[in-house]
Amino acid sequence: MKRLVAVCFILAVIFVPGFIFASSCDSDSAGAEYYINFTLEGVEYSCTFGFTDVDNDPFAAAQSGGSWTFMAGVSGTTTLFGEPSGDYAWVEVYFEGATTATFTSAGESYDVDIWIYTGGIYYYYGASLGTLEITTYEEVGGAVAGSFDLTLVGGIETFALGDSPLTTTGSFRVKRIEYTLPIAN
Repeated sequence: MKRLVAVCFILAVIFVPGFIFASSCDSDSAGAEYYINFTLEGVEYSCTFGFTDVDNDPFAAAQSGGSWTFMAGVSGTTTLFGEPSGDYAWVEVYFEGATTATFTSAGESYDVDIWIYTGGIYYYYGASLGTLEITTYEEVGGAVAGSFDLTLVGGIETFALGDSPLTTTGSFRVKRIEYTLPIAN
């Protein structure tokens, strides 16, 4: 009997704190069907909006007959050529082809750009190294999903969120739409 009590006590000590921690975690994208989530310098960002003049959800669209795919999401409402009001994060991803794949050549087979506006300061980060993995690439109306683990370098504005280079990890599930991007990638 003492052995059973000891085993139950050990299991409770191991599993109860983990359960409490997991159940207390909350995400801005909780319940969102489509999102681009990432962590940069310990700050978690959740982009659960698209562009009001394109699609209200974060989206992906094949370009130029499928030779490239464009994906985007933002943490506030805006148009494609507008800026959200208040603080925001904005992510754009371009990758070669229209299929599931793992991309490891930043600037050649994929490009990831992250814009963050916070506290009146505008930051830009672009991928220089790392992996972009597309695990799901469905037909129009379906989803494009995957993850990234990237090294970023800054542009436009001087770094203020940390030293260069920075790393980011993230995941995404965006709506696949039929759309032709009005600007070149």
